[in-house]
Amino acid sequence: MPRFMHYLKRLHELGLRGTHAWYQKRLTGKRFIQSWKEKALAGKANHTWQDLQKRHALNDIATFTNDLNKNSLVHNIINNKDFQQYLPPTYRDQAFIIQKANQALEQTFDLLGSGNQTFTIIPWQHDIKLNNLNTQEFSTYSNTYHHSAPLFYTDITIPSNATTKQHYQADIKIPWDLSRFHHAFFLGSAYQLTANQRYATAFFDQADSWITANPFLLGINWVCAMDVAIRAINLIWGYLLCQPTPQQAERLICSLYDHAIYLAANDTASDKANNHYLAELLGSLYLSVFFKSIPYFEDQIDFYTKKITQEFDKQIQQDGTSYEGSTAYHQLDTEMYLHFASITNIVKSANKTSVLTTFLAHNTTADGTLIKIGDDDSGKLVTGMSVPPTTNHISHYPNFGLSIINHNQWHITFRHPTFTKKQPSGHFHNDQLALTLSLNGIQILTDPGSYLYTANPTWRNEFRSASAHSTLFVPCLTCAANQDNLFQLARNPTSQAPELQKINATVIMHDSYQTCIHTKIIINRSLKLDTTRNELIIEDWIQTNNPSRVSWNFILHPDITLKRKDAQTWIFEKNRKPLAEITSTLILTKADAFFAPEYGVRRECHKLTTEKTILYREKTIIRYL
Repeated sequence: MPRFMHYLKRLHELGLRGTHAWYQKRLTGKRFIQSWKEKALAGKANHTWQDLQKRHALNDIATFTNDLNKNSLVHNIINNKDFQQYLPPTYRDQAFIIQKANQALEQTFDLLGSGNQTFTIIPWQHDIKLNNLNTQEFSTYSNTYHHSAPLFYTDITIPSNATTKQHYQADIKIPWDLSRFHHAFFLGSAYQLTANQRYATAFFDQADSWITANPFLLGINWVCAMDVAIRAINLIWGYLLCQPTPQQAERLICSLYDHAIYLAANDTASDKANNHYLAELLGSLYLSVFFKSIPYFEDQIDFYTKKITQEFDKQIQQDGTSYEGSTAYHQLDTEMYLHFASITNIVKSANKTSVLTTFLAHNTTADGTLIKIGDDDSGKLVTGMSVPPTTNHISHYPNFGLSIINHNQWHITFRHPTFTKKQPSGHFHNDQLALTLSLNGIQILTDPGSYLYTANPTWRNEFRSASAHSTLFVPCLTCAANQDNLFQLARNPTSQAPELQKINATVIMHDSYQTCIHTKIIINRSLKLDTTRNELIIEDWIQTNNPSRVSWNFILHPDITLKRKDAQTWIFEKNRKPLAEITSTLILTKADAFFAPEYGVRRECHKLTTEKTILYREKTIIRYL
């Protein structure tokens, strides 16, 4: 009966044609598992060069390697002006490249807050944070994936049952990140700069080590199709930059072929696909261009080009933003699009690069910091990207649900509750009506970021909760206790955000939303930036039939300290220098909070907070000093 109801629900959501496609995809996945599981468990799934020769009538390995070495895929991307324009400055710094390549030579890695660790044998399936876990931060831990290496990939689960803040559950993202091979860029670039064979040899030796430790379809590094795709892309970068001999190339060529076979059968296409699916399609396109001397793959190039175009058209909204509700994931989508546009030479009239990067520029403060809205897992495709900020603009993104004011000293973002049923909710936060504030490039009020995902569900839920954001909300015990799904969030469909208004020297933003079904209260917030008086006026009120308890929080960046001026006023300081003051009809008190500058890193900070039964409008004024 539950299965029947599930199919009925999908029929209602997708219609007849969509349900048929969904069911066919499930059948394809099942057939792949049935066909490959027994061979994988017997250690016989990996393709050999003889397999490839027989299937595709190929010449000898030396001729094939020579043809691959002439592939201009990576060099075309590197030489693309848009790619160069948005490459992080450090990735153009030869000294930095050599430094990172030397660390990779020594097998030294810093992964998502692990700190530098050096290995004699690279632990491809291990969370290296467990090597030196901070016992003050976590008193207990579980090595969840310790025995997963010989398991078939579909038999591996990713548990998320750490029930206290003190328990650390091995984070699958750590070995995934290591296995993405981002260090291949540095080894390959160092080889191109110096012609020192040590860098090329190190890359192929480490790729060989990975292949040995991760037989095709076995272990945690075959669980996530997105990571398989990103790994394939970085391995291709390393291969083409390091120009292998036939002896160095053979196993890697066969492994990349395995990656292509995997991606063809394990994509995550759905009616609410996300950045995972974009990465998987892009990985398949990369592999098709890499293996284009084989007719089968050459025939796939046009197919994947069309699929990626369709998916970007779906996932990038009319205002040029990712429909996942996260600036960090929008940045990842933009990096993927830069690679896609470089590979396919999209004509200017159809190129989305400008609109994608403009959103990032508007969300970047004077010091180069991208304001984080929604989830941030510090993910990148190859190099990440850096978009310089724009100055003095008032920007409104109705589909994303974000208004931005950048005026002289002020950089303000205001989060609207915008959401539609067509959007995936997994990377949204409960940040309705939240604001961030920077003054002269110094972050004052900040979004908390994302600290951990499955490694600790308690921290995961805290960092995406309303109480972790600079907003007001009505606490609901029922909703707080019902957050078992770490990659879905209950959101009410809400219309597009209202436009900003500019009246003389004042910029005005207002929005409201109805709280959960248990409280059913309408919360309102209005922001007014008076550019003459250099002050931001915040007014908050609710609409309800009964008085209700409301909570407020203003989350401060860790570099900001607080100094009380009087009962209603606090001073924001950095390095003992006053920056601004906040005065409120609310009696705000200082409390401890947390901030994640990147995934896996947690810093202590302060917040101003209060809870009261609201009867009238509450006013808070932030003045620039």
